[in-house]
Formats: sequence, C-alpha cells, structure tokens
Amino acid sequence: MNRREFFRLATRTVTKDENCIRPPGAVEEGVFQKICKGCGKCVQACPHQSIKLVNKYPCIMPENTPCYLCKEFPCRSACENGALNLVKTDEKNKIGMAEIDKERCSAWSGMDCRMCYIKCPFMDEAIVLDDFKPVVVHEKCVGCGICENVCFMLNGKAFIKVFPKRVSLLKEL
Repeated sequence: MNRREFFRLATRTVTKDENCIRPPGAVEEGVFQKICKGCGKCVQACPHQSIKLVNKYPCIMPENTPCYLCKEFPCRSACENGALNLVKTDEKNKIGMAEIDKERCSAWSGMDCRMCYIKCPFMDEAIVLDDFKPVVVHEKCVGCGICENVCFMLNGKAFIKVFPKRVSLLKEL
C-alpha cells in the first residue's frame, strides 16, 4: 500500500455512528460539532488508525480499534481548530466509560476469563477483580476501549462496552 492509498483509507468516512467515542481532548460535544471541520488531520495523525470519520466527524469505535492513549497524542497536535484540546500528555483524559454486562460476561458466569482486566492499561485501577470477576472503577476508567476490543464476542457483541463520555455522564445522573 502506498502513501496515497493509506491516507485515502485512513480518512474514509464510516457510516455508523452509534456510540461514537471522540478522540482524546475533545471539547464538549455541542461545541465540538461546531468547531470541528472534519478535515481528517487527526485521523491521519493516529498511528494506530483508531480514529475514523463518521458522518464527517472523528470517531473511535473500540470494537474495531481502541484508542491506545499515545504518549504524545498526535491526534491533538494535528487538530488546528481547537476541537481537540492540547493538555499534558501524562494527564488521563476520559473519553468514555466501560460497562460490563454481568449477565453475559464469562467471568461473571463462572468461567475463567480476565482478558479485559489483563489488557487494561490501568490494570488494578480502572478494572479490578472482585472474587475473580472484573469490576470497572468508574472514577479511573478513561474509556480507551481496549477492554472492549479484547473481550470475547458473542453474535458480534462484546460483554464489556465502552460508551462515549457524553452518554456515560448521563448514566451517572
């Protein structure tokens, strides 16, 4: 694949947008949609190809590719419109919130599975084990989606799902 093909694929617009997670540093959704121009520079800057354009806005869909929380956050640096704020790279940015479907989760059904716990970049902080069952610590989870991406899927659905920050804030009310 040459450079031109790579950028064409990286900036392609995906059509589904349910549970779209904005990239790290995204401003409040209403403001985001007003100032983001859909230029795709954050998409091109993402080294993991985690960001896609969905309805002309950048989106992370963890079931496909999670956010790997790059040390330098090149997606933020690429944004020229202020839709993605530049903050200290060591600051954790909440982009979403993981929720475990305890009725479907293998570990909660008595099976030996700890994939979400093992792969979480904040193991023993964002996901902890309680009697060998994963529990999301909402105050620590940043919503990167790595847990959802590695979760065993049944009928195309993971047993742990990451919801966008704007949706997870509503759930906490």
